[in-house]
Amino acid sequence: MKKTIILSVILFFVCVSSGWTLTGSIQYIDGITGLIAGDGWNNSQTILQWNVNQNPDLTWTYEYSFSSASPMISHAIIEISPNFTTANILAGTTVYDELKTYTPNQGNSNPGLYGDLYGIKWNGESSWQIITDRAPMWGHFYAKGGRTYAYNSAFPGFVDGGYNPALRPTFNIDNYIIEQGWVLVPDTESSVVPEPGTLMLLGIGFLGLVISRIRFFRNKNNDKQKAMSVLIDMAFLN
Repeated sequence: MKKTIILSVILFFVCVSSGWTLTGSIQYIDGITGLIAGDGWNNSQTILQWNVNQNPDLTWTYEYSFSSASPMISHAIIEISPNFTTANILAGTTVYDELKTYTPNQGNSNPGLYGDLYGIKWNGESSWQIITDRAPMWGHFYAKGGRTYAYNSAFPGFVDGGYNPALRPTFNIDNYIIEQGWVLVPDTESSVVPEPGTLMLLGIGFLGLVISRIRFFRNKNNDKQKAMSVLIDMAFLN
């Protein structure tokens, strides 16, 4: 019994340090908040959704899905932090075109792109995923379809600051709130674990449950012993 309890406590603390699931979306609303989009995509059908999961080995899976009216998507770019390299792109990632800095000055390649964007590009994919050792941050997104485009509304106001984490909303995995105009993308950190306070509260609750079970079984055993004593006394009296 004691070995089972100790093993349960160990497994509990292993589990609470992983297994995060973070979902969200950003949509064209009014051309000011959400997504900014060009002709054809400037309607409520233009949506980017994400689903970010921490895997048991503490790597991360980022799943994205882009939907819109005509025209179909030509390519999409997800921002990553400057020290992110191809070494951080792990097996299982959707086949991508290139990891580099994309600029507005590339002919008709990226119409409407407001500023330089260091990221990973996928061609012709409406859904794609990144598997990486990098934990999440709030970042940017760009997509092209024919001559039109879409990007997150926080992008224009951020360009002049370059890549400066201090200017980004703080990402807090213990209090996940979607930041208006931003997209969840890979950061520079290799992993994220719960705050010590969160672990403590969860641990106290779990240990309380374990203690209550110990008392239950102890009382159950005591009741059995009392019943046996009564039977023995009755046998002797007879």
